[in-house]
Amino acid sequence: MASARARASETEHAHVLMACDSGYLQHVAVCLTSLLDSNPHIEFDVALLVTRYNLESCAKLRRSLARFTKLSVRVIPFDESRLAGLPLYSRNPLPAEAYARFWVDDYFPADVKRVIYLDGDMVIVSPIDELLSLQMGNKVLAAVTIPGSVRVEALGCDPAHGCFNAGVLVINLERWRELGARALLIAAAHSIADKVRDGDQCVLNYCFHADRIRLDYTWNVITPFFKKSNGLGLPRDEIARVAREARIVHFNGSSKPWQYQCLHPYRRTYLRYLRETEWRDYQPADYNFVNVVKKIIRWFLGEDRISAFLTRFRAAGSFRAP
Repeated sequence: MASARARASETEHAHVLMACDSGYLQHVAVCLTSLLDSNPHIEFDVALLVTRYNLESCAKLRRSLARFTKLSVRVIPFDESRLAGLPLYSRNPLPAEAYARFWVDDYFPADVKRVIYLDGDMVIVSPIDELLSLQMGNKVLAAVTIPGSVRVEALGCDPAHGCFNAGVLVINLERWRELGARALLIAAAHSIADKVRDGDQCVLNYCFHADRIRLDYTWNVITPFFKKSNGLGLPRDEIARVAREARIVHFNGSSKPWQYQCLHPYRRTYLRYLRETEWRDYQPADYNFVNVVKKIIRWFLGEDRISAFLTRFRAAGSFRAP
C-alpha cells in the first residue's frame, strides 16, 4: 500500500482516449466520473471522439464533469470519412466509432508517449497508477486476456498468446508511431475480413497479439466473472479473487446497468455515479410492472436456477413421442 501511495504522489498526468456515439454520452459521463473520483491525484487529458455529434448532449457532459478541476476533455467530432474503404463487417457489426482508436496518434501531441483507451460501458473503482507506471519496453500495448477465448487461433495466430479484450488498452504511443500501427491495422482489416467476428478487436489482436503485455484480469473485469455459470475455464478461487479485487468493471454483453432488468452486482455503482451527472433523472426504458415482477423472481430464484430450469424445459419440449 505504501508503494502504491508513493507512485500516486509521483503521478501527475494521464492521457485517455474514448470514442462513442452521442447517444452513449450518459455512460461516458459515468465512466469518467468514476475515473476522476477514484483518482483525485491525477490530472487527466481526455480526447473523446464522438460520432453523430449532438451539441446539447455534449454540453450536458461538460456540465456533468465541470466540478473536476484536474480534468480537460476535448470533445472531438470523429470524421467518419476516414473509414471509407475500411470493411465494417456484417458479422457482429460494430458502429463506426469502434474503429476510431486506429487514429489515436492524431489526437495527442508528439511528446505524449502513453495513452489509456477506455470503452464507455465501465466503471473505474480503484487508482490506475499501475497502468501509468507500467514498463512497456517495445511492446505496443497492454491488455487483459479473455479467459478461454480461441479467437486468435481462428485468426491464424499462435494461441499461446491468448486473445485480449480491447475495452481497456494501455497504448505505447511512441512504439505505435514507430511501427505505423494505423496502416498495419487497416491492411489487416482487409486481409482477414473473412475471419473477423469481433470487428476492431479481432484486427487489433491479429496485429498485436504477440506484441502486448498481459494485464491482470482485475483491470478489465468482464461480466462472466460475476456469474456462477461463466464458461471462463478458470479455477473458482481465481474467479472469486478477480471479482473481489476488481479495479475496472466492464459491463460487456447485452445486459447493461442502465437497464432495469440488469442484475450485475456493480449496477448500484453505475447508478451512484449516474446520480452525480446531468443524467441523474434517467429512467430505464424497460421499467414497467411486468419487468418488476420478473426481476423479483430472477433475484429470488437466481440466474443459474432459472437457466437450469429453462434448459430442462426446452429439452422436454423437444421430445416427441413416436
